Amino acid sequence: RWAWRSWRFAWSAEPGEYELCCRARDSEGRRQPLEPTWNLGGYGNNAVQRIRATVVSEP
Repeated sequence: RWAWRSWRFAWSAEPGEYELCCRARDSEGRRQPLEPTWNLGGYGNNAVQRIRATVVSEP
């Protein structure tokens, strides 16, 4: 319930640079924040995580 979840998405990507992310929503329609809220202890780190990806064409 309150944990990381595995997910998949079929994507036919064109060559280029991308930023990928997944944003969760609960049953009430509340979404993860796009940016983290700073706090001294670093608690409540539930912001959207992002990764950069480079897609290259096959030779």
